Amino acid sequence: MKHDQSNTWLSGSDQANKYVSFADAVIVERRRTMGLLGDIFGYHFGERTRLQVLDLGGGDGFITGYMRERFPDNAFCLLDGSSDMLEKAEQRLAGKGVTFIQQTFEQYTYATTQALILYIIGVPFIAGIRNVAAVFYAYRDAKTPMYASFISVGLHVIISLGFMRIIGFRAFPLATTIASFVNLAILMRKLPSKIGQFELSLLVDYFVRLVIAAIIAGFAAILLHRLLINFLDYSFATRIMNLGISGITASLVCYVVCLMLGVTEAKDYIRRLFRK
Repeated sequence: MKHDQSNTWLSGSDQANKYVSFADAVIVERRRTMGLLGDIFGYHFGERTRLQVLDLGGGDGFITGYMRERFPDNAFCLLDGSSDMLEKAEQRLAGKGVTFIQQTFEQYTYATTQALILYIIGVPFIAGIRNVAAVFYAYRDAKTPMYASFISVGLHVIISLGFMRIIGFRAFPLATTIASFVNLAILMRKLPSKIGQFELSLLVDYFVRLVIAAIIAGFAAILLHRLLINFLDYSFATRIMNLGISGITASLVCYVVCLMLGVTEAKDYIRRLFRK
C-alpha cells in the first residue's frame, strides 16, 4: 500500500464509506466468492481448530466475519492500513473475539523482516551452544550446561515481558538472541576447567572473519536479486529461479571471501561436501 497522495485509503473516510456502500455492486458475486473461499478453507482445515487466521487488507471485516461464523473455533486477526476501514470492521465484528491491527502490508512484513534478522543474529550463538555443550557432556558434566540453560531461560522471560509492550512480537527474537549469547558466554567461561586454558582471541578473530564473509555474501545476494527482478517477471517459477541464482552466488562469494581472509577451513568443508 502506497503512502503518497495517490492513495486515498489512508486519509479521510470518504473512500471507506463509498466502498462499504457499493462493495456488493463493485465486487461482482462477492457473497458467492466467499462461499467458495469457505469451502476451500473447510476442505483443507475444516477438522482443525485453534488455527491463527490472518486477513491481510481485511477492510470492513466482511471476509473475516464470514469465516468467523463458519469456523468459530479458530482465532482471527484482521490487518488493514486504513483507520476508517478498521473502525467499520470493529463495528461489524464487535464482541466476536477478533484481533485488529492497523498497519499496511509493507509495515507488517517489515516488522516480520526485523524479527527474522534478530533471529538470524542469534544463530551463531545457538550453534556455539550446541558444540561447546558437547564438550561438557563428553566430560560427563551435564550440570553446567543445565545451569546455563536455566539462566538463559530466565533472562529470555524477563526480556520478552519487559520489551513486549515496546517493540511487540520482536521482543521474542531479541530475547532469544540475547539469551543465547549469555548461555554461550557462561559455557565459554567454564570451558577452561575442562580442557585447560586456550587463546580466546583466536576464536574471536576467526568468528569475525566468518561474519565479514557472510555479510559481503549477503549484500551480493541482495544486489543480484534486485537486479534480476528488473529483467524477470513475477511468476512463481522465475522467483524460485531468482532465489536459486542469488543463493548460489552468495555461497560462491562467501567461499571466495573466506579464502581471501585466510579461512582455509572453507576448502576442507567443500571437499567433505562433495565426497558425500
